[in-house]
Amino acid sequence: MDIESFVSLKTSPELLILTNEINSVLTLLTSNKKIIKNTNNKGNQLLKNPKIQLLKDKIENKVNLILNKLSELNINNLLVEFVETIGKINENEFNYIQKAFYQKMQSDITFIKIYIEFYKLITHVYVSNFNYSNKFMINIFEAKFMYDYNDIVYTEEYKFLMDYDDENNAVLSENKRVNHLTIIKNMIYSCILDSNLENIITEQLLKQNKYYADIYYWLQNKTLDTKLKLIIKNIISNNTLPLREKVLLDNLIINNKNTEPKILTKTRSNDEVIQQPKSGSVWNLNENKADDLKKYIGVSKDIISSENSTQYNNEININIDTLAIETENIIEEYLYMESINEVKVFIDNRCKDAVSKNKFSQYIFNKYFESNNDTSAKMLDFVKNLVKKQLLFKSNLSRGLILLYNNWKDLVDDYNNPTKKMKELLICLKKLGITKNLEILLKTYKIEYDIE
Repeated sequence: MDIESFVSLKTSPELLILTNEINSVLTLLTSNKKIIKNTNNKGNQLLKNPKIQLLKDKIENKVNLILNKLSELNINNLLVEFVETIGKINENEFNYIQKAFYQKMQSDITFIKIYIEFYKLITHVYVSNFNYSNKFMINIFEAKFMYDYNDIVYTEEYKFLMDYDDENNAVLSENKRVNHLTIIKNMIYSCILDSNLENIITEQLLKQNKYYADIYYWLQNKTLDTKLKLIIKNIISNNTLPLREKVLLDNLIINNKNTEPKILTKTRSNDEVIQQPKSGSVWNLNENKADDLKKYIGVSKDIISSENSTQYNNEININIDTLAIETENIIEEYLYMESINEVKVFIDNRCKDAVSKNKFSQYIFNKYFESNNDTSAKMLDFVKNLVKKQLLFKSNLSRGLILLYNNWKDLVDDYNNPTKKMKELLICLKKLGITKNLEILLKTYKIEYDIE
């Protein structure tokens, strides 16, 4: 192991703010002691359950459980916890980590920016210290892109991506494709992928004739030059497009505005300028050597200076509702493990006042309406547990639902069977004795109740 290269991380500009954390990680990775987590943590009581322990033994599950705790406030501490939990790994295991990150970003696209920031830190540690490569993540991007738009079948190693392609559900399939493009776009803006890739993908999307709506989602909020507008106009005029796709492409031209975040990349010398691949491949990365790959991966050495990093964050205006992220993650962990203990610790630490408890309740109900039927049933049980264990007051839940309903018109189109679910939720709350402040909703959805 190259210890000197890892020690040099302490002086890396973008990681100077993590000096203490890096010292802790260095001690862990260079010692011969077995890595043991703090057994005083209440959450570790879960490890006594053999079933849960078995799930945590898999690297991907370990990574996912850590990502469930991730927020803007604890990203530094979780860097240390990540290394404590994962420890020394081989390159194949590092590939599993990359896979877990991709799956998490794909399933929780709303929190893509915070996941990418954490991914940059984790990969910097393992790439710099062990000389591992991010090539597996790059290959994931390529494999799905080529499958979606060029009908290139998955090899055995990437068949896990088939989970994201429900051929019988056009909406789900489109969501996964758009999420994939969103991940790539944010990887470019974060200087993890080279900015030249953006033009290459644009070119390929304009050439394909399967999913015209995806062109809209990729190019929206970009400034289109005359050439791009002409190509899009030709696509509209030369093809018999479904009305929805025609409207989307028309809007892409008509409503084009310059709202694209500025991309900051480190300055390259003349001999470092990246040329577009000359072969027919969009990516042309499988044939490249590791050194060539570094041109496309900005996290392998000095990603961007701390000054540029601050400027970048300011320019793309990353505004993250930390409680929303943490609530989403703690709910997912509850649905996964069905243990109320972690939820209690979360509420005790993060929802100490009535306002935060009300917001927590609002996010719970939002998750309920977004969920499929099986998950929504579990969410109702979750609400019952919260009341039974006295983790939330009844007033928190009623006010949380009111907060959600105040924005109902803006949210309802994204919900699954909203009217049916609202009735089921109100009936559930009524049985729990929660009707105060919900009188208007109960009348609207024709739920009988006793006047208090």
